[in-house]
Amino acid sequence: MESLGYPRRLHHRADFLAFFRGSKQQTLSFGRVFHIPNSLGHFRLGITLKVKASSVQRNKIKRAIRESMRQSAAKLGSRDYNVVIQSQQKAKDPLFYRELFSEIRKTFQ
Repeated sequence: MESLGYPRRLHHRADFLAFFRGSKQQTLSFGRVFHIPNSLGHFRLGITLKVKASSVQRNKIKRAIRESMRQSAAKLGSRDYNVVIQSQQKAKDPLFYRELFSEIRKTFQ
């Protein structure tokens, strides 16, 4: 399996602003996944959290997203993805991380 190191992540504001110019989106129970093509030959991932949660909860959410995307890497192609988490109530549920992981995996299989 491939690592989600520095080259596989979105870092700059311009990378995130590109999603406002014609990205496709998929609505999930916890938020949305936006995606646009890139010319890099591999996918890149950005995560946007719009929930008020502790740093522990935010980091658990990010780890669940990264791991599910890493395991789906073969099917993701050459695209940039931005996963936006909007559901504040669900983020505090202990089962949320497991649900988040499985829903992202199902979306990209």
